[in-house]
Amino acid sequence: MKKQSRKGFTLIELIVVIAVVGILIALLVPTMLGYVRRAKVKNDVSTANNIGKAVVAVMADNDAAQDSFYKHNTTSFNGVTVERSGNPETYDITMVCKIDASASAGNNMSAWYGEDSEAESFVDSLNNSKLIGQQNEVMCPIKYSAKKNGLSADSWVIAYRDDDESVVEVWAASSQGSSGCEPLFRVWPDPDDEYV
Repeated sequence: MKKQSRKGFTLIELIVVIAVVGILIALLVPTMLGYVRRAKVKNDVSTANNIGKAVVAVMADNDAAQDSFYKHNTTSFNGVTVERSGNPETYDITMVCKIDASASAGNNMSAWYGEDSEAESFVDSLNNSKLIGQQNEVMCPIKYSAKKNGLSADSWVIAYRDDDESVVEVWAASSQGSSGCEPLFRVWPDPDDEYV
């Protein structure tokens, strides 16, 4: 009697292969999600860095813009908290201008705008500068949508510290907060530990 050679896989072999593939996927998916989150955070930190450097450059090149940056800005946020190396720091900031930076807005975001008309010279100079993109365009929307107090960041905010006006900061904020804006995470300089 001639013995038949076996072709194909047995059911047991297929189950073992499927189980191994399932285990590998279970191990890889969380790792890949971590890489995606870190890439989004790095993108936001890079964008905030570019915005912060553009603000400093605009003020260095234009005295009228620098004067309007600090002049009569009335939108203050008392008691914002930044977590750095396990030590929370609470202070007050004054917002100069903001822009819608939600990912859904894409690259056609509205221009930077100030809450106070006194900041108009600075805002116009920033919008007309080529340092962070063309007019009516910001380099990049907020990619990492971390939540704080149930709110997600969808706006960039440029502010200065009330206790030291020379310290300019870029915040990821929520338009859903009180008064149409609530700073959630400082992204530049020294990003908030809760964000990264």
